[in-house]
Parts: sequence; structure tokens; C-alpha cells
Amino acid sequence: GSSSEPLSPLSSARGVRGFGLAAASPFSAAMACAMAVSGGGGTGGVCLIARPVRECFAGAGALRRPMPLLRRRRLCGDSHLCGPCPSALSVGVSAATAAAAAGTVGATAAAASSLSRRRGPASRAFKVSRCAGALEVSELPRELWLAEAKAFHADVRDLFGNLSGEQLLAHPVANFFKTYYSFDPSQDAMVTRWSPGLGVRLLDAVPSEVGRILPESRPSLWQESAGGGLSMRLAGHPLASPKGLAKLRSARELLAAAWSRQPFFGCHGVHEWAMLYREPPGRERHQTLPLRVSREAIDRFVDSAAPLMCTHFDAVIRYTPGALPLNHHRATFEELGRASEPVLEQPGCLHVAMDLFRWVRLAWPFVPSALVLDALRVALRARCLDMRASPYDLAGVAPLGRGVAARDEQRPVKVETPGGREEYAAGQKAIWMEARVVAAQLLERMERLVLVAEDLVTAGSTGA
Repeated sequence: GSSSEPLSPLSSARGVRGFGLAAASPFSAAMACAMAVSGGGGTGGVCLIARPVRECFAGAGALRRPMPLLRRRRLCGDSHLCGPCPSALSVGVSAATAAAAAGTVGATAAAASSLSRRRGPASRAFKVSRCAGALEVSELPRELWLAEAKAFHADVRDLFGNLSGEQLLAHPVANFFKTYYSFDPSQDAMVTRWSPGLGVRLLDAVPSEVGRILPESRPSLWQESAGGGLSMRLAGHPLASPKGLAKLRSARELLAAAWSRQPFFGCHGVHEWAMLYREPPGRERHQTLPLRVSREAIDRFVDSAAPLMCTHFDAVIRYTPGALPLNHHRATFEELGRASEPVLEQPGCLHVAMDLFRWVRLAWPFVPSALVLDALRVALRARCLDMRASPYDLAGVAPLGRGVAARDEQRPVKVETPGGREEYAAGQKAIWMEARVVAAQLLERMERLVLVAEDLVTAGSTGA
């Protein structure tokens, strides 16, 4: 076996030597176990990439429904197909089989079971191949990618139900997409177009489908292959510039830092209360919603909850002046400002789960629409719990689609009571279990994008 860097950015180990397991995450454990079971070579082996792994596995859906393996070709750093890869000795290994052998399948499968229905490239069994200095391209037959695109749009409709346009932007739960992420779920290209992500050649796709089914940009995202079909290219895109590369690296580092930590479930969701602490009436953040408790009850709960344990910068900066000194991490926030994020962010925070969508949005369209959908679902579920734990009354709020929340999405989680705090912590843990699967996939995709963008920026700076 050859030396390799860690199979997952979540791993703190520095490498896997031969087939020894030196990885901390369940995904890395599954991969290393698959190598050990297969023997690591020949027709039954799984080969590793010598650089940081580009693609851990295609998606959590592989835990449930592997699909036939697709042909592989190599994709050079400038995103051009360069023919068959003779060194790609890859073999499909069911993610469920590998994880079960590693003893990690229970929690991961439970989390994955609530993710979106997987189709097309996101639902085949994973493969990892050695192909130094190049990315692989999976070839996806037309009938499969068209079915994937159709199913994606149906799933998006399930998320938002009958709400659209101005209704969505006025919805107190769903409107955070526009407020925080400048995303309009009724018309944004992220949900009106379907993307396979970087590294997939769509067989029999034609240029006229760009802008109608597939994303478009200037210069073109797509290139035609000699054998027919279209594949996505990063060259010429803003993410392949020095500024874009810096954004990708920053996002990757923040994701890796936050999701490498142990989750903390003891904040009790006090942040929305702290934003109203000792404030006069009329200063509510959500003007369209009534309060379900009195102002005096809000102040009493915040006082009783001190020290407040919120670790999310964008929540703490919205505290009232009286609440800020009550936060346990106040000194760190005041000293570092936004630079506190890599220091304090942790995966038990609902806002960290929501922000997976922020980073998917940054990397789109070079991440697949299946990952967009999973990040949307996680963000909406986290936001629902976030608002249910707030002092606002959601009784009159229109329910979202069936793909978002439980039947009791309007019922308050009364964190001002011991039972409510237990319910909130249980909800946090359930969302963390789901979100960590999405985070692992996104980190792998980010690593892949960074590697290609680095090659393109280097080539541009040297005139190559």
C-alpha cells in the first residue's frame, strides 16, 4: 500500500500507512476498513489518492441504495478530459458494508436515513482511485441525470410546500435564507437548475440544455467532450481566481475547525431571548410575531441561564447591550470579532448546521444538487427548532412543506422549563447527527475544489 493523507478533513490523524487505520471520523474508518477487507489491490482492492482524498464517497444515500458503478475517466487540473486512467484500479464498495465492518454504521445510517432521496451520481456505491494530479470523471447516462434533475425539483417543492415568492420571503422561519444568505428559494438558480457537480460527464447532454436544465455562467461552465456530452470546468470561474481560492480555503478551514470539535448541547437556545433582554416593547427582531411569554419572563430566564454559553458570533452580536456581558465567551468575541469563528464554532450549534448551506452556496455549482438539497433540509430543520425555542409565538405561522419539519413545527419548545431544555438538547443532537453527514461530504468536495483551483491559479500565475 502507498502512503496517504487522512481520508477525511475531520480526522486529526496525519495519515493512513498501508492499510492501518489512523483516522478519527466514521467515514475515514469505513474507508480504511474497506481497504483492509478488500486486500488493498488487484481486482478486489480500493486504491487511494496520494494527495488529500478528493471524494470520500458519493453520498449518504449509498448507505441505503447503491447503484451500478459508472465508467471513470481522468480529469486534469484544468478540467479537461484526458482519456482513460490506467492507474484507476477502483472497485465499488458498499458504504453500508464498509461502515458495518468498522462498527460505525449505526449512528451514521440513522442520521443518513433522514436525508433526501438519492438518485443518479449521489446514490452509487463510492469508489476512490489513485490518479495522482488528476480528478476523475464519472460518466452519467442521460436517462439517469434527467431523472435526478426531475427528482431534485420535486424534492425542493416538498421543502417549501405551497409557499412561493413573497410568501416565502415574509415567512418568519424560511426568510432567514434571504436575510443571511441572499438566497430567494422561489427563483434562485441553485434550485431552478440542476448540477451534477464537478467531475461528472453528462452523456448526451447538449449546449441548448445549459440555462434551461443546467446552470450557466460567463465564461461557460461547460465543455463538450469528443465522445459526446458535457462536463463542468472550473477554469475561468471566479472561484479559480486568487480571490476565489482564498474564499474556498477560508471556508474549508472554518468547516474543518468547527466539525472536528465535540458537539456541545448545553446552550439551551437562549440567543433569541438574549436579543430581547431588558429591551422595551417594539424592539422585537421579528415584528410580525407576537411573544408567547411576557417581557418579565424573558428577563428572568436570561438571568437564570447566565452564564450564556452561545458560541456563534452572528448570534452574539445581536444580543442586547445588557445581555452581552452575560456570555461566557464575551472576552473572546470582543478580542477576536469574526476571527473567533474558527476558535469557538462547534457542531452542536444550530447555526453552524444552518451555515452548511452558506458554504454549499459558495461552492455551487461545483457541488451536486443532491448536496444542496441536504443542506437546505438541514438548515430549515435547524431554523424550525431555533424559532420554536424562541420567546415568539408561532401558532399563526403557515407550515412549511412535508420535507422540512415534524408535525409539531408550530409547537413551542419551552426552554425556560427543565423539560423544554431537555427537548431542545435532544433536537440539537438529532440535527447534529444529520448535519455531520452533510458536513463530511461538503468538506471532501471543498478539498477537491481547492486542489483544482490551486492548480489553475498556479498555472495562471506562471503563464502555463
